[in-house]
Amino acid sequence: MNYSDKSKLEFFGGEKISFLPTVIYIGIAMFLAFNYDFLSMKSVIVGGSAGILVGFLFAKDKEKYWEVIISGIMQPGNAKLLFTFVFMGCFTKLLSYGQIGQGFVWVSQTLNLSGGTVVLFIFLASMVISMGCGTPITAIYAIVPILYPPGIILGANPAVLLGAIISGIFLGDNISPSSQITATAASMQTNSVTGIPADPITVLADRIKYVVFAGLIAAILFYMKTNGAEAVQSNISIGKLSNPKGLLMLIPLGILLLVCVKTKNLLKGITLGILSGLVIGYASGLFGLTGIVNVQKGNISGILFEGVYSMVDVVIGMMMLFSMIQIMVRGEGIQKVSNWITKFKFVQSPIGAELVIGVSCIVSNILLSSIPLPAILLISSFINNLGHRANLHPSRRSYFLVGMMHNLSVVIPFSSVFVMSAMTMAQGLNQQYKFTNVKISGFDIFSNSYYLLAMTFIGLLWIFVGLGRKYQSDNKETLAEQVM
Repeated sequence: MNYSDKSKLEFFGGEKISFLPTVIYIGIAMFLAFNYDFLSMKSVIVGGSAGILVGFLFAKDKEKYWEVIISGIMQPGNAKLLFTFVFMGCFTKLLSYGQIGQGFVWVSQTLNLSGGTVVLFIFLASMVISMGCGTPITAIYAIVPILYPPGIILGANPAVLLGAIISGIFLGDNISPSSQITATAASMQTNSVTGIPADPITVLADRIKYVVFAGLIAAILFYMKTNGAEAVQSNISIGKLSNPKGLLMLIPLGILLLVCVKTKNLLKGITLGILSGLVIGYASGLFGLTGIVNVQKGNISGILFEGVYSMVDVVIGMMMLFSMIQIMVRGEGIQKVSNWITKFKFVQSPIGAELVIGVSCIVSNILLSSIPLPAILLISSFINNLGHRANLHPSRRSYFLVGMMHNLSVVIPFSSVFVMSAMTMAQGLNQQYKFTNVKISGFDIFSNSYYLLAMTFIGLLWIFVGLGRKYQSDNKETLAEQVM
């Protein structure tokens, strides 16, 4: 197979057929979401595999079709991203085994927090933990079981509490140099002349002022949202949910972030974070050797196995998306759509291009169950072409792309995997903690996700006021160092 061949992939029916695998995938994902309330990366696997198989029937050159699919996975940036997901799963599991959440609970207990102060603290704790999780979808499964029960005990309103957790997760991802969403968006937004991608650390620096501003607004609102709540009565002592040793896990988290910033190498940061965390966790007694690897009666568990295995759905789902994107690119469907849209003079202007990009981000995010990473992978090539025509800087396109997906489209109640997952986990915790048996509305979580509300407002300023707009400079663009 010749994976280096860049010639056009032709279909019976023309370039538009290159969208067929993606359309089938989105259709199946939406069907599963609306008919079965099934919101998961498994939808990407089922829909993507079905779409790729159907697309095969329309390809003129069947062998070349599979060459294109495999080449999408084999691209160096995509392959690095897959490995990054695998080991980020290990690091997230390390934080869980290392009881970092219980460490934050101990802090809240020591400071005697209550009401709005609890909500604010959990918002900030979610932000810190999320910075080391790589993606928001990974973070929510790690954070809700840890921080939701003590938040309820200390008097936080359940819907406001979940809104604070989701907001903190996205704030943490936005300011983290280990964010896979930022790394992916930056890697796919290039200089139109040199082909050099945006530098993720530059992207982070360019958007940090907007993210911090939105975070401050959210923090103030969460602090004010006490709702006169009182601590619930339970037979579970808050002390049983706390462990000061868990704060030691902030050390490997700090190492990961520091190495990422200094070296701009995400895999190096994750590796050193995992190795240092294993040493610290074992030496401090947070977990033993069986916490790292444990084999019993044919079953294997522990940080290394569980961490890798937890990312299986994500990795396979990403492989499907990489392949479908490559089909659209090599089938020239994306280029054809871009050429048609950019024929309109308004779209060739910066405000017109950003308006189209913003709408595309929100719509694709909602269609894909509000999971930003698949949505970014899906439309990045289109946005890259559109940005070239409007002379928008790759860094601007990158943080604009992420910012327009990290808004209220993330918490649409009827489609959001974050809202559904948070509610499902909260209900599941009822079996262990009876005091969490509180009815929660998805619309209440939506209206209390203050950080995402603030980012929506900032997104409007980006488009209509031109706030922070930066243009491409062909003569000054330098070789971007890859994050991974």
